[in-house]
Amino acid sequence: MSRRGHIARLVANQQQAQLGSIVAMALALLAARSNPQLAQGAIIGAQAAVVQSQLNFTREMERDADRVGLAILERSGFDVRGMSSFFERLQRATRSFETSAPAYLRTHPMTTERIADALNRIDALPYRQVRDDPEFQFIRTRLIAMQGTAREAVQTFDNGLRQGAYINEAAQRFGLVHALMRNRDYVRAQKELRALRPIAPRLPLIDALEGDLLVASGNLKGAAAFYRTALAEHPRYRALIYDHADLLVRTGQPREALALATDALQYYPSDHRLFFIQARAHADLGRVLAQGRAQAEANVLLGNRALAIEQLQNALRAGDGDFFELSAAESRLRELRAQQPPGKGKGKG
Repeated sequence: MSRRGHIARLVANQQQAQLGSIVAMALALLAARSNPQLAQGAIIGAQAAVVQSQLNFTREMERDADRVGLAILERSGFDVRGMSSFFERLQRATRSFETSAPAYLRTHPMTTERIADALNRIDALPYRQVRDDPEFQFIRTRLIAMQGTAREAVQTFDNGLRQGAYINEAAQRFGLVHALMRNRDYVRAQKELRALRPIAPRLPLIDALEGDLLVASGNLKGAAAFYRTALAEHPRYRALIYDHADLLVRTGQPREALALATDALQYYPSDHRLFFIQARAHADLGRVLAQGRAQAEANVLLGNRALAIEQLQNALRAGDGDFFELSAAESRLRELRAQQPPGKGKGKG
């Protein structure tokens, strides 16, 4: 059920509860003539019933959310069994924060109830084998490499390789290279990357890792040559595009960075990072109007329309564009102002 549906049901539920409370209060006032204690008990009972009704409703909304989440997982092709596993992890992680309050006084269903409900629904679904994406294990180890201190991360992967405690050796070594880079041990990271290459599939994320390592170790010339080769093989992989464009700006090649970002925007027109790359390149080229336009588009995509309007206004004051660029910027500014809700600051100028 949608959020609007929950709100509508909440309003209806509150109205019903208020009606019941009013009736109970009226009866309590009538009873007060003969028995004041009975009246007081009726008032307290009516208030408790309203609170209990609200608690029951919030628990039911959470159950609805779990059911919708499971349906979304199933339709999206994910392994629905992950939902019960997630709740089990949640239970272990929050065990020390659990209260002894009974289930009927909680705003959320107990985690054990959510696990049981998820398992019951999963059992009713037809079995479907869900295969991992080839990149899944690599991304998983990259996330593990970001946990704890850098030295601890290196030790975790070293122990796993030594003991054979891994699902995929290539992914394990991929995580180790990330951990070594965090630890600034670039010499060993390069050695481990060379060991990774022969056993790993041709994945663009491994190319992105090698490019990052070349840059981090100070081999900017080698990194530039590597990015050109890698992008020839994976021309639409955005991590490579971002990193190559960033390197081009850093090494004083803003025109090349601008061309790379502009080409990528034809395929990914809603990518705010590409607009920010454009803005940096235009700034290095001294193009104030073009820089402001790129920054404005990035902020529109990020939902900050007011800042986008301000940036366009400032860019137009510079007046360094030609007639067509100025006209396009003014047209975009009018469009953004028209989209601003009343009272949200449409800017001046």
